[in-house]
Amino acid sequence: MGKLDEFFKLMAKEESKKSDLEILEDIEEHLSEDNIDMAILQLKEIKKDHNLFLALRMIIRKLISEIKLNMESPESPNTGAYGPS
Repeated sequence: MGKLDEFFKLMAKEESKKSDLEILEDIEEHLSEDNIDMAILQLKEIKKDHNLFLALRMIIRKLISEIKLNMESPESPNTGAYGPS
């Protein structure tokens, strides 16, 4: 099992070698595909605080737009904490 462990360690190292810019691009791609969960999972790989801020801002904007879209859709019951006031 030693070879398999070495393989997975190598894969983990290669994955962590992504630059923050590449990770931000991955997050942007996930958000464009409405895959917010995967975008959030990518946050832990970002190294610099200002890039983390940008990623969080992108995710929050996507969440807000999804909430607005759900509030405006006619099939939505418009009830709950996020309903119209």
